Amino acid sequence: MSAMQFQPNFEKIKERMLAFWEGELIDRVMFYIEAPRKGVKKREVPAPPTPEERATNIDYQIESQLAHLEATYYGADALPSIVASLGVTGFTQLLGAEVQYNEHTTWTRPVIDDWESAEADIRVDWQGERWKQLDKMMGSAAQAARGKCLVKIPALAHGLDGLADLRGMERLCEDLLDRPDTIHKAMRRMAALWAIVYETLWKTATALKAELTDMLPLWCPGRFGTLQCDAMVMINGTMFRKFALPDIAQCAGYLDRSMFHLDGKEATHHLDDLLALDALDSIQFQQGSAWGVKSEPIAPFIPMLRKIQNAGKGVYLSVFPDELEFVMRELSSKRLFIGTSAKTENEAREIEKLAAKWTHE
Repeated sequence: MSAMQFQPNFEKIKERMLAFWEGELIDRVMFYIEAPRKGVKKREVPAPPTPEERATNIDYQIESQLAHLEATYYGADALPSIVASLGVTGFTQLLGAEVQYNEHTTWTRPVIDDWESAEADIRVDWQGERWKQLDKMMGSAAQAARGKCLVKIPALAHGLDGLADLRGMERLCEDLLDRPDTIHKAMRRMAALWAIVYETLWKTATALKAELTDMLPLWCPGRFGTLQCDAMVMINGTMFRKFALPDIAQCAGYLDRSMFHLDGKEATHHLDDLLALDALDSIQFQQGSAWGVKSEPIAPFIPMLRKIQNAGKGVYLSVFPDELEFVMRELSSKRLFIGTSAKTENEAREIEKLAAKWTHE
């Protein structure tokens, strides 16, 4: 794919992305910015009446995402994409978790009450409705994206996060103390299934000539993925190294390029252990609130972000426009992917120029 409707500079972006993974710099920092597209009114896509239908109707999912792409300016190295997804609990749904929907997200009710009978039931029902639905979604998204945008591999929450969906966080924390061997076995089983699900979806999409990305808009020639463990804020360093770190290392080793989602300052006490993982390529740090909501100032975290770069890992950071010059001054433009947004397309284009101006070794 030489060009895309919503990102005509894709070939140049791929060059910069390859340099980012190698810790090199071609012409400027890797930079993501988006804004409402000038002169384009977002078309309305009729929505199904219930949250569950909106989350699972393939045609609505694709058309509503394409409508957003059509009305959005993707500047610099921004990668427009659509996702085939059952929601943030999609992976554990494949494992039998009971899902509930509301207007904004999905969550699951724990289904493991008795480890003695449930341990062997951590499996994907390949003939089940959920898997067939997700695989069909991926194929449909890959076809719809051709010549227009990339396709996201959906979020596949596994490891401690996945077990927390299946067991409940409070009971899982007790299990870490009382049944460590059981948890190790369950996590190894989940990691193996995670890799099979990822590989199957990846092959479905690439067979249709789709270019792939992830929940974070990066790219590599092979398999890229963002790993996370939100449960890490609930456990100390010993527990993290014993249970979470082996799982993260295994999954990062499967991927060609990997990133870890470090969510909030509450999780940063595990950073040194993450930096010691050779298979992990980069860290995405989110300093507090969700994207689009004013979060904690980034300045106190600059020494930590430098530490990540000095360890040979890439840094992915989302900031507000008024923080951009400061962050770029304080961090090397090598091993840095920095994203922001703008209110207008004209403003976005001006910020692009500034990012190029502030780029340095």
